[in-house]
Amino acid sequence: MVGMREPVETSDATVFSSHFYPQLFEALRQLPRGAPTALDWSKFLVHPRRGLAELSGQVIDIAAQERKQWTLPVLYLRGQELLITRAQPASGDADDEGSGRSAAESAPVDPVVTAKLELLREMLEGLSADAPDQYRDNLKAHVRRLETGAG
Repeated sequence: MVGMREPVETSDATVFSSHFYPQLFEALRQLPRGAPTALDWSKFLVHPRRGLAELSGQVIDIAAQERKQWTLPVLYLRGQELLITRAQPASGDADDEGSGRSAAESAPVDPVVTAKLELLREMLEGLSADAPDQYRDNLKAHVRRLETGAG
């Protein structure tokens, strides 16, 4: 679990999120399908921390000494390794992404939105047949909101 050691400013949370989530989602997208895989979670804090340190516009060594905000993101790990299994594409999907959408429809400009959409679409693909309809409908609604820029 990633957290902050103390409350942070909204601007710092935005910088953290804009560095953390795109690289996390990309790493998840790169996982082999169907094989339980462990991630090195600590590497996902490097760029967000650097982004926080450099908010002042100074070189990293000086900024890191003058701004404590870069030290606030922390990683909490359990003793047991977390294995993640990327779902296999649903049968009948022609391509690896399985979206059936044109590039223009599935390529939002914001990389964070793009990463969220990819992850949500994979979650939909990986749902078991007995997953609650409400859960499936909520995921689809969230995808539609992101695709239209409303979410």
